[in-house]
Amino acid sequence: MQPQGQLRRSLSDFQELRTGNVLYVDKTEHLVKLFHADRQVFIARPRRFGKSLMVSLLKNLYKGNHELFSGLAIEDHLDEPIFRPHPVIHLDMSSFTTPLHKDNLENRDVFTIVHTIEAEMTYELSKIAKEYGVQIAKDTPYIAFDSLIYTLAKNVDKSVILIDEYDNLLTATHDKPHIYKHVRGILQNFYKKIKINEEHIHAAYLTGISKLAVEGIFSFLNNVTDVSMDPEYYDMFGFTHTELSRCYGPYLAVVAKERRTTEKNLLDQIKSHYNGYSFSGEETVYNPVSIHSFLLNKALGDYWIETGDQNFIKRYLTQKNVTAEELEYVDISLDQITWPGEISEALKPEIYLYQAGYLTYRKISSGRDKYYLTYPNDEVRLAMIGLVQRSAFSSADEEIEITIDLNNYLINEDYSGVLGVFNKVFPKITYDEYAKLEDLNSEVPLEYFYRNVVFSLMLCAKLNVYFKEYTSVGRSHLILSHGDRKFIFVFKISQLGTRAEIAQKLKTGITQVDKCISPSDGMTTICMAINGKNCQISLAAINNDIYSRNPDERPLLEYAFVEICDRKSFYADPEEYVDMIVEVSGEGLSASDKQGVLQKMLEFLR
Repeated sequence: MQPQGQLRRSLSDFQELRTGNVLYVDKTEHLVKLFHADRQVFIARPRRFGKSLMVSLLKNLYKGNHELFSGLAIEDHLDEPIFRPHPVIHLDMSSFTTPLHKDNLENRDVFTIVHTIEAEMTYELSKIAKEYGVQIAKDTPYIAFDSLIYTLAKNVDKSVILIDEYDNLLTATHDKPHIYKHVRGILQNFYKKIKINEEHIHAAYLTGISKLAVEGIFSFLNNVTDVSMDPEYYDMFGFTHTELSRCYGPYLAVVAKERRTTEKNLLDQIKSHYNGYSFSGEETVYNPVSIHSFLLNKALGDYWIETGDQNFIKRYLTQKNVTAEELEYVDISLDQITWPGEISEALKPEIYLYQAGYLTYRKISSGRDKYYLTYPNDEVRLAMIGLVQRSAFSSADEEIEITIDLNNYLINEDYSGVLGVFNKVFPKITYDEYAKLEDLNSEVPLEYFYRNVVFSLMLCAKLNVYFKEYTSVGRSHLILSHGDRKFIFVFKISQLGTRAEIAQKLKTGITQVDKCISPSDGMTTICMAINGKNCQISLAAINNDIYSRNPDERPLLEYAFVEICDRKSFYADPEEYVDMIVEVSGEGLSASDKQGVLQKMLEFLR
């Protein structure tokens, strides 16, 4: 089967798409439902999800270019009154941000910047008026807007208002408060004209990336229906898995052949890397730019996140002291999702990142609905972790070297190698990195901090790592899955750094895991004891395959298979280590039993 149309990474001109033999996944059935239910609507989606293309589609629809809709779901509805031609007022608010991109913005006169933005908006409205042969007042953008809506209704017909990226001026100035408050004032006066002129408007359609900064703006737009979280329209933007399989089958077949894999395996890889954006809390979709870029490049990459300002996100995460683990699972209320509030320094970082598309939300049905935020997929997860983690490396080459080493050591169960990687990275973590913790003398925040560092390293190494949820008997453990093996990591802090304290911490960690997770074949428990004074790590690894074969020997073996610091230390004075293990375990073993423990340790460590 031949591909039905060419692929483009991104295209926002509907006419060019339909006349240029470009592949298009038909979403027009949603417009039929949408405009029969509401005439004035708003929908928020992250960037590069096709919002501008939908606005272009509507512009062509209401300008009467019905030949472009041949074969689409909306074709049978074009004769309905709701879809007949009307004057179109189309504004792309992102086109008015030019004055904000000048050098030395902080030192420029605010009045000049604001005046330039107003002049650009007024000029665009005057061009639309000229297109329809009407005269309008041009004093300010909101007066021009009000005049245009009223004059068109009186002299031509009720207008269709299409506003793309309604919030772009706000998000572009949210970190520039001296400009932001003036921009918000412009838009407050501007958008209220939609409500005031409701009787002169046939339909209105607004898009944006968020409802941030809605205070004082959406209060004037209470006649506009927000369908951003309506399950009926969860797939109005983006592709479902069914659409991906159906519409892109020929392209998938080509890529699968080049990558020497099956189409099923390829779809599984794509699903893990790119699926996961949710706008209903349950169903998920793919980002179009990521899918098209993958099929064109025939390689998994971080395509969506590269379309944004990565330096800004990195600075934002650093400024807010946000860690990778914090963003993996964040409890959130429905109110915070639907009405996040205004952009400000007080806005929680996870809410901002959710509104910007770096996080998505999931619904948990358990009596009453609960929600949480998480990364949408591996593309965003790995890219975001990389932004946070990169500060721990002196160069990109070192990052690559360390993550490759970590991957190999873990897969081969070379715990001395694992220890070497961690002991290479941890000392580079400066005091400032964790000085903001509530109490550095408390073990809990330090365990949390170091667990996050290990989690980040593993994600950089592209390992399948996740957290076990909290239980009544202990905090979350880090779980690494690879093939048929599972590694359970638990973290303990050694404040004194003595060998006796380290051994005690290792014992406590192993016991804690046992209480939460039953040992089984294919599972290795790894306890990491970190010396909080110098960031050095000790490690104990218990291979549970041994226990399943020799259950009676578990009490003896539990503290035998221990590597403290490294094997060389053990071989230097093995009997001292046995004495220490016996002392910590409190077993009161006889001399012959001690010799048995020593022998078994030597056997394991060979």
